[in-house]
Amino acid sequence: MTNRSTIAVAMMLAVATQAQELSRKVKTPRENYPNVDVIYDSVTAPDGNRLRTIVTKPRDTKGKLPVIFVAGWLSCDSVEAPPGTKDASGLVFQSLARLPQFSLFRIDKQGVGDSEGSCAENDFESELAGYRAAFRALNKYDFIDANRIYILGISNGGGFAPLVPESEAEQAQVRGYISVGGWVKTWFEHMLEIERRRFMLIGKSPGEVTDRINGAVTLYYEWLIKSRTVDDILKDRPQLAEVWAGGKDHAHLYGRPPAFYQQLQKLNLAAAWSRVKAPTLALHGQFDWIMSREDHELIAADVSRNGTDAFAYEVPQMGHTFQHFLSLADAFKGREAPFDPKVIGLLTDWLMKEGVTHAGNRERWQAMDTFGSGDWHRIRGGRLPRGDHAFERSTSAFRGRAVRDAVLSHGDCARSGWQQADNSQTETRKRERSLQMITNEVAFVAIAVSDAQRARKFYQETLELKPTHTAMEGAWVEYDLGPTTIGVGCHPAWKPSHDGTTVAFEVDDIDAAIAKLKQRGAEFDIEKIETPVCWMAQFRDPDGNKLLVHKRKRK
Repeated sequence: MTNRSTIAVAMMLAVATQAQELSRKVKTPRENYPNVDVIYDSVTAPDGNRLRTIVTKPRDTKGKLPVIFVAGWLSCDSVEAPPGTKDASGLVFQSLARLPQFSLFRIDKQGVGDSEGSCAENDFESELAGYRAAFRALNKYDFIDANRIYILGISNGGGFAPLVPESEAEQAQVRGYISVGGWVKTWFEHMLEIERRRFMLIGKSPGEVTDRINGAVTLYYEWLIKSRTVDDILKDRPQLAEVWAGGKDHAHLYGRPPAFYQQLQKLNLAAAWSRVKAPTLALHGQFDWIMSREDHELIAADVSRNGTDAFAYEVPQMGHTFQHFLSLADAFKGREAPFDPKVIGLLTDWLMKEGVTHAGNRERWQAMDTFGSGDWHRIRGGRLPRGDHAFERSTSAFRGRAVRDAVLSHGDCARSGWQQADNSQTETRKRERSLQMITNEVAFVAIAVSDAQRARKFYQETLELKPTHTAMEGAWVEYDLGPTTIGVGCHPAWKPSHDGTTVAFEVDDIDAAIAKLKQRGAEFDIEKIETPVCWMAQFRDPDGNKLLVHKRKRK
């Protein structure tokens, strides 16, 4: 072949390639950042539509980089973050795009941005198929390590994120999940919860809220589960028109068609999250009126069933997806306060610790202590059936106020993970102040120890307690005794005390128990004493914590 022929063939191939490129539809300028290449590419979904992908590549990259893969929201808004954007999610994307240690991969769903198709008529299964095609396309980039994928799921994507990697091999490629404003219950449950909040926020009285919820139960059951059209439902029950969230548009809700939501209703996200074996961070905004706090607790609890680090947090003054609000009322009305860049630090610190430095839990908490004292809320894990002998998972270990400087020191407990949990009141809880503060249950009793392994040997061998749940890589162990849980936790800033709380263990034969404990080396500082209602004797664990053996007298 002559040089002239070679050039002609090359030109023809270039023209053909250019013809296949996805055309630019939007008028905003493309993203650009110093020292970062921004690649506007595309992937073809199974339905034949070409979808816009936006990939960042830090310049001067050596070797392959971990990638942040974004699973986006429900609405038909683009994930592109053009210069000058004031959108909170866009500002987060711009910061993630500038990370020199990561690539950032985003995809616009069908009909959004430059992508082909119709978002308003596209169903969820087609949308998910597009995300899966994009996930598999990560393998074609020579600068991306497709075995180090971190999925950032936002809103709806914060729920379906674990469905994106379809096969077991693909699931193994994911090294971490961040769910922001996500969900895990059924969509029917979600609709009832969001509608209750909506009715309250528009000023309906408690009685009116209940009446409307009763109507919503019927409406959304018929629509989501029985797959009836809204017009058909309202023909039979016209009074339900006032509870339909879509107003006069009966063919769409939040800009999406009925099939989209009916397919969401069929998902079992609890099962999907329960299969996750990668570290997970579930973030719920204090003023997120769209998704519930409990969903994030459940995500963390489901993931931690596998022994995986999974934590849920309530982020102060954050709305549904990174917005900054000063009150729940402001969030409902969309009155944003200036963007708070601390949420960016929250994400990047977690990503750096998981994807780059591979820090232990102690370092993760230090990195994530972004908001300062009184701002973080540790959300406890969802309570699982007691028959599982495993409840209060993931974030159950530490409720109430923890020490702010817990992450700053080292010691035998460096593998444990704590975060302060200042229980400041939010607006949504003000109405509960008149209720009883303490319920009729003790959630758990916590004992601080300095050496996790030594404590485990003492409590499980000397005291013969059976562990029912282990978390924080062994730094927190729970023992169920009847209706009470005793938690033994190890952290450098949580110090054992000779003068602290005392735990009393009920025994059948106190004399036999004392003899057995002494035989095993337990030191008693108060021998058996008698009171009008009991006998008891005090001894110490290896850290000097006070413990009692106790025997009630028969009445």
